[in-house]
Amino acid sequence: MVRGYLMAVTDINDERHIVKTYSSGMINNHGLKGRAKKSAETADKVKKHNQKVSIQNLCWLMQLNFEEGDYNLSLHYCANGDRPLDEWQAQKNVAAFCKDLKKWCKQNMPDGYSLDYLYCTHTTTARGAIHHHMILRKDIPLHVIQQLWAKWGSVSVGRSLYRGYDYYTLAWYWIADPKHEPHPKGMRSYIPSHGLKRPVTVREIVPAKTWRINPKAPKGWRIKEDTLYNGVDVYGYPYQSYTMIKISDVKRI
Repeated sequence: MVRGYLMAVTDINDERHIVKTYSSGMINNHGLKGRAKKSAETADKVKKHNQKVSIQNLCWLMQLNFEEGDYNLSLHYCANGDRPLDEWQAQKNVAAFCKDLKKWCKQNMPDGYSLDYLYCTHTTTARGAIHHHMILRKDIPLHVIQQLWAKWGSVSVGRSLYRGYDYYTLAWYWIADPKHEPHPKGMRSYIPSHGLKRPVTVREIVPAKTWRINPKAPKGWRIKEDTLYNGVDVYGYPYQSYTMIKISDVKRI
């Protein structure tokens, strides 16, 4: 019986993300190495892997739900105002802010309008300043956003989203930047609004003989430069990942 490997395919707009892995019972005689030494099975490796998955999932959420011109905001607290004592209190503040945004949208936007956003809460390591980052649809006027947050502080606007925006680096900044203090235990890395489109991953077992160190893209696609990775996963099994782009869209990226 020919053994196979697990291939996971996730389509995000014009990109297709491929991950190939083996697990126990799938290792075969097609030139692939089996499980690595037990030293690979460390809590630190698993933690880093989980963080990488979180970053990728956040990146995909951003790509699927936001577009060119949408806001990339930072919400600050007044130095002399009622600053939150901790991130839990800060989360309540931004949740109340989102509630105010929804109320404004209900009064001013067409019926059925969906308020789409993502936000995170950070405490800077150097100064201990609590603040928030938020991606928000561009439909709401900036002055409305500033007015609704004014009871807590100010709003600064970062570079607006655009085609080809580096969402992965932004997601890494939200989740893994060492300039930020670790979140309190039990706190989520980021908060999405209800109704956001979620990435769908299709998984299947593929014959082992089709594994290639240098895979070829099917017709109509090409492998994105510098995305091909060959190595082992946190448990020491062979691992491969890469991203493909539709050829019709290559010239515009």
